[in-house]
Amino acid sequence: MLGVDEATYYRCCRKSWGPSELEEKIINLCVALKFRIGHLMVCGILRKEHNLELNRNTVQRIMQKFNIQCQVKKKRQNYLAGESEIVANILNREFTATEPNGKWMTDISYLAYEEKMIYLSTIKDLYNNEILAYTIGDKQDKALVLEALVLDT
Repeated sequence: MLGVDEATYYRCCRKSWGPSELEEKIINLCVALKFRIGHLMVCGILRKEHNLELNRNTVQRIMQKFNIQCQVKKKRQNYLAGESEIVANILNREFTATEPNGKWMTDISYLAYEEKMIYLSTIKDLYNNEILAYTIGDKQDKALVLEALVLDT
């Protein structure tokens, strides 16, 4: 009557207009875990918690259909540049001092800040373990330590 092929009519009858029960489970699982897992992990969770034996390709196809792919975490840059040019180890592992300002020590700490690394350079008096000066920078270099030394004097 409408001029529609029989195969097209039955295909439309079989097609559900909303997500199926399985698709709902996958969507809810991905939303609950804030899109941090991929199709292999979703498949494993469905197997353990819901006793569903699914092929990973089926889960991946459903995730692609609803555009709920895992968000890939950005790799952190590695700023270590190898060995230091200057090694000033005159303390010979004697990290105690008998008088204030007798021995100072410096160190650089890495701090993860948002998606990048920042560096904290400190100068410490070994007499009473007091932090004399510190500076924060986005590069790990000699200038960072020298800036902390300038701040102290």
